[in-house]
Amino acid sequence: STDVECQQGSGCLPGGGHVSSLGGGIYARDNITLENCIVRDNLAMVTGSAILTTMSSGGGGIYFNTGELTLRNSIFSNNSTTASCNCSGSSAISSGIHINSGIVNVENCSITKNTNEGLRVNGGTVEIVNSIVYFNQGSEIVGNPNVTYSDVQGGYGNPSDENIDFNPVFESDENLQIVLGSPCIDAGNPDLIYYDECFPPSLGNERNDIGGHGGPVACDWLTDVGIPGDLNGDGAVDEDDVALFAASFGSITGDPKY
Repeated sequence: STDVECQQGSGCLPGGGHVSSLGGGIYARDNITLENCIVRDNLAMVTGSAILTTMSSGGGGIYFNTGELTLRNSIFSNNSTTASCNCSGSSAISSGIHINSGIVNVENCSITKNTNEGLRVNGGTVEIVNSIVYFNQGSEIVGNPNVTYSDVQGGYGNPSDENIDFNPVFESDENLQIVLGSPCIDAGNPDLIYYDECFPPSLGNERNDIGGHGGPVACDWLTDVGIPGDLNGDGAVDEDDVALFAASFGSITGDPKY
């Protein structure tokens, strides 16, 4: 199945993911902003015969062609690319995000568990901050984006970029939210504009949490947990919920951990 989920009121472009050669979930151009979106289980696929001589599938999650793109507090996971045509020169690349050109800003996103590369930059200017790029098959990042205060498997950039390389410790394979004890907590850019404001989904102190649930826009994630007491929304009331409650006990409206 394919799907693109956008949280209500987030300003996302709603749409049903599909199978195509470029942009299995989303093919975008011009000026686009995606916030609080889940782009998962999409497929970009090349099929055909020998009449196709050079054809690639790319951007299983999203393929951005040109313009200005902002990705904020979104998750790109389990997207795929395949090339199954009987032709020479076909290839499958960039299952998570493919940037062809343009100006792209990626802030507090999680790009994980995609096949054939997490993120590929063929051109343009790409800035990535406070994001997780981990557990993708093949290369995590291809190209030369500017990456800072992010968790990248295998490491990325220079020490001055303040990136880390640690298992982000997600809740589960399905719930890609970091949990207490994650090295991504309070490890994002310390600038005030990135401060966490809502606890949960953010954890720790005010400093930005790396990943899709850190920073001020994390407040726009829906918090309908369904079960009274299930504070982290994992479908069970357990010791993790007790820990979240204890961390916020005594807080009042306006406190950072309220």
